[in-house]
Amino acid sequence: MDPLFVIGANRSGTSLMTSLLSQHPEIEGIFKSDDIEVKNNHTLPYCDTPDELWNVHPNTFSSHLWALPKHISTVYQEPTVEEGIKLSFNAALDKYRKTDKIPLIKKPKCSLQIGLIKSVHPDAKFILMIRNIETYVVSCVHNWGEHADDVKMHWHNIYSVALQDLKRYADGDYAIVNYEQLLNENSAAGMMDNLHGFIGVEPYDNQSLDIIDTKYKFSGTDTECVEPLEKWYHLLTEIK
Repeated sequence: MDPLFVIGANRSGTSLMTSLLSQHPEIEGIFKSDDIEVKNNHTLPYCDTPDELWNVHPNTFSSHLWALPKHISTVYQEPTVEEGIKLSFNAALDKYRKTDKIPLIKKPKCSLQIGLIKSVHPDAKFILMIRNIETYVVSCVHNWGEHADDVKMHWHNIYSVALQDLKRYADGDYAIVNYEQLLNENSAAGMMDNLHGFIGVEPYDNQSLDIIDTKYKFSGTDTECVEPLEKWYHLLTEIK
């Protein structure tokens, strides 16, 4: 069964989305550990997929801002026809799978590897998490100490490439989720039901949304700011 990928910029809600999806009885989260460790209101290492899965260039660099121009050519991957590459990725996934459920992989860098993924797993699906750029910059500068202009470029590069490649390689196989709307308790349940339909699994009534307000929401300096996706698409169009 081909996997489901949660992608998007790091610190855009990928861990939160993955933790919610992994509660579904038909989905298996491919994580480093079954144990939940919480640090600064964020989960470690729960919801992190092992590095060897889809780590095309391991240990090349350690920057949080892997979509900056000096790094992006290393991370970005085109489709492949090489059977050896396909077999190695499939073997790594099989190593961690424990069931025959839909495997769930959370790898933000896979935002730049959609073509490669679809050549290995033609039926793979993607959930792209998008977070408001203003609150994203505040969060990243606070936690990483990076320059705000670099964080903005990182955000823009990820979503420019990801949206283009989703349309090119995964048309009909992706969903876009607004992180700020997911934090809204009035819209979260309905949004998850819609995502379950997109994935092709039954609605799950026993899913706990409590983690949104407790273990999994980083709230250090973040403020809720909900804006329509159309504004982000406009921003992305301007920088192409």
